[in-house]
Amino acid sequence: MEPLYENTVVLEKDIFLEASKARFNATRKKYRVFVLICFIVVLLFSLFNILGGAYRGGSIMLVFSLAFLFLYLKGYLIGAPKVFQSMVAVNPFRQIDYAFYYDHFESTTSNSKTNFQYEMITYITETDNTFVLLIVESLIIINKLGFQKGDAESFGTFLENKCPLARIYMN
Repeated sequence: MEPLYENTVVLEKDIFLEASKARFNATRKKYRVFVLICFIVVLLFSLFNILGGAYRGGSIMLVFSLAFLFLYLKGYLIGAPKVFQSMVAVNPFRQIDYAFYYDHFESTTSNSKTNFQYEMITYITETDNTFVLLIVESLIIINKLGFQKGDAESFGTFLENKCPLARIYMN
């Protein structure tokens, strides 16, 4: 059977962080809303303390509010470098070849080959340089510049049609 799309990804840290950010923004909405509320509440308490003359307590709370702001904006950075290093340890050549067929797709690395059904994809997110697919907690990164067969423009539509159960966040 001939693949409809073929893509090669050479996993680089900047592409991985872009994909991790997209996944974080798309899949962690409740977490981000909670953290934003915590930021606002702690910031208000710190300002009330500082205005009321409790400079030490207000300052400490202000630092905590900044930590919540960091988690809201850049929370994906906390675990991403460690995950990237573990991916490189498993696949030291960093190259992943994908072949997308009518009814499934395959992922091939230097030491493994895995088949996936499109129904397994739960999230699809598009960034400037990638398509990010999420299967359970596994991140699949498709580089838009890596197509040997097919192109990025039609690939997005293809995914939308093949993955009816997925939540889709396209540009």
